[in-house]
Amino acid sequence: MLSALDFDVAAQYRALAKQADPSQKSALLSSQRDYLATRSVCGSDRACLERQTRSRLHDLRQQAARTPGVLITTLKSDHVSAP
Repeated sequence: MLSALDFDVAAQYRALAKQADPSQKSALLSSQRDYLATRSVCGSDRACLERQTRSRLHDLRQQAARTPGVLITTLKSDHVSAP
C-alpha cells in the first residue's frame, strides 16, 4: 500500500509541476520539501508514513483541482485495499 501511495504522490506532483508557472513551481517545491521533512520524522513507522503520504496526496489533489489543465489522475492507491 505504501509503495502505491508513494507512486501516486510522485505522479500527482509531476502533473502539477508540468503545468506550473515559475512561482507555482517554487511553492510546489517548497511544499514538497516540507512534506519530505515531516515524513522523515516517521522513521520506519509504517502507520505514520502512510498517514503523512495520504495527507500529501490529498493536498496535491486539492491543488490539482484548483489548477487549470492539471488532471487528477486515477491512481494506484485508489485500487489497493489497506491490509
